[in-house]
Amino acid sequence: PHAWPTPVTQGVGVGLHNALVAGNASAWVPWQITGEQPTGHSLMSGCSLTPKSHTVQHFTRTIPVDSRRIAAEPAFGAVLASAYYRAGDGRLGIVLINPGASHRTVRLRLRNVEGSGPLDLYTTTDGTGYTKEGRVTPRKGVLELPLAARSIASLKSAEAGERESGVPTGI
Repeated sequence: PHAWPTPVTQGVGVGLHNALVAGNASAWVPWQITGEQPTGHSLMSGCSLTPKSHTVQHFTRTIPVDSRRIAAEPAFGAVLASAYYRAGDGRLGIVLINPGASHRTVRLRLRNVEGSGPLDLYTTTDGTGYTKEGRVTPRKGVLELPLAARSIASLKSAEAGERESGVPTGI
């Protein structure tokens, strides 16, 4: 379903997370990109993005091409967490899903990324699309992020030239 909060509570966001983390999938291919009406098969409705589309954007725009999934623990808890790293240029992507009805503060301890520089933060909540919230910088390898109830957030390396490289082993 396309209606919020289904994409992050039991829909496409949870399905993508499970496929990539529990299933160790290396690719995820949708059955249908769009249709005249929003359906369980389509990601969009006509030319319009839906909450389901915005949820998928956190994965498609955050996970670097040719990256590998790295440890993100706990991957299955009150918040679903996954992280991805591309060795060639040190790009990092992190996706966090809060399917619960309560606000959560997530503390990320980034190991071996001291010089990784800033990360761009994007969120989707009830009534918002895939929205850039700004830029965050780890302090001594730690980030604390508030996650709204029933939301998804993603962090990705700032554009080249705005960061230094680091080699993460996990979060």
